[in-house]
Amino acid sequence: MIRRVTSRDLHGLDRCPWGCEQPVRRTTNTRGLTVWVDAAPHDGGSIAVWRDGAVWRSRHLHRGESIGRHEQRAMIHVATCWRYAIQTGRPYSPPPRRLGVAPDPGGPPPDGLLDGVRDLLARLRRGRT
Repeated sequence: MIRRVTSRDLHGLDRCPWGCEQPVRRTTNTRGLTVWVDAAPHDGGSIAVWRDGAVWRSRHLHRGESIGRHEQRAMIHVATCWRYAIQTGRPYSPPPRRLGVAPDPGGPPPDGLLDGVRDLLARLRRGRT
């Protein structure tokens, strides 16, 4: 599972700069430009990424070109970002909505909830022994 990243960290992970909330990796190509790639490796990706010290580097793969042992394939993020597609006028499909999942309300648990869970666990443990 990919952890949610709130700001750039030492592994080059960040949130999508266009606002789709997907985790992306910030890499630098051979010309010194920033290239955003999806954080998860992708077998069909056209970008080779590798870590060079503290910096993630990338290069474009040409048809039939293989990757080195120190590299992994990645998909360039503009190809999968639905927010970028909206901004550039390309066709897109927004991510599916998750039904039945309520957002976490945050804050302390309701009164009596923890006591009820403790009692239930104690009854279950007594039943097993």
